[in-house]
Amino acid sequence: MRFTALFLLLVFCHSLNAQEFNGPYKDEELPYQDVDFPDWVYDVRRFEVIMFGSFPITYIMSSAGFGLAELARSNGSSEFSVFGESDSDNLKYVLLTAAGLSVGVALADLIIGKIKKNRASERDSE
Repeated sequence: MRFTALFLLLVFCHSLNAQEFNGPYKDEELPYQDVDFPDWVYDVRRFEVIMFGSFPITYIMSSAGFGLAELARSNGSSEFSVFGESDSDNLKYVLLTAAGLSVGVALADLIIGKIKKNRASERDSE
């Protein structure tokens, strides 16, 4: 434990004295260009961000939907608890439903974005 603390202290002290690294191009910086990546890479990245970003929301919605379905199936009995035990099959269905909805949201965004881009390029070409 003492060795680890001493090592971390030495690394921290050394980092205070470290020189700033400017990269391999010290004389001039190369500007970022928009042509570095093709358009489909931006589309895939946007799809990924929207899919993973919407997953928590779709998980909560799916979980609430399955909870309401369980409540309706139990006919509102007093034995039903919202925070009751759920089996692994329900969890699997909730996760699969949430993942499917997230992919659907991202796919809808991709399709809408492509339609808007095509319309804008048609207007520019006229």
